[in-house]
Parts: sequence; structure tokens; C-alpha cells
Amino acid sequence: MTWSNGKGRGAKYGAAHQAERKARLLTVRPGDPCGYCGRPLPVNTRTWHLPHNTAGTGYLPGMWCARCNLREAAQRGARIANAKRKAQRFQRPAR
Repeated sequence: MTWSNGKGRGAKYGAAHQAERKARLLTVRPGDPCGYCGRPLPVNTRTWHLPHNTAGTGYLPGMWCARCNLREAAQRGARIANAKRKAQRFQRPAR
């Protein structure tokens, strides 16, 4: 995964995101535990993800391995999509 230069991904992955990630890379080292699963983070720091809170307005502590970050985002997206489908299924048809 390549990191954004602030174009194409919106403000979410712009300069503020990059600054926070860079600051965390100074404190987290390869072999430190993933903030989600606890497995050691790999040597390649490009595979580390900066985890967002569920609202996408801030960051969770530590760094996460790519596997955990992508899995958590997919699970969250599936919960949202399933809730929308369930709500549509139980709506009364318009007359």
C-alpha cells in the first residue's frame, strides 16, 4: 500500500494523517504488539496502519497490522450494510 500525498483520498489521509503516522513511527518499533490482536508488528513499517476510531474523526492508540485494520474495517462496513438491508426489509410498502 502506498501512502497518500494528500490527493485522491480526501483530508482523512492528508497532512494531518501523515504527521500522526510519522510521530507514531518514532515510538513504535518492529516486534511491538499490534494494538488490535497483540501479535508482533512486522519489520516492514509500510504494512503498519494508523487505526481510526469508528467515527473516523480521530485515532486509536498504537499501530495495527494491516490484516487487523482491514479486517476490522470490513466487519464494521458489513454491520452497517446489513443493518441497512434489515431496515429496508422491514419497512412497510408505500401505498
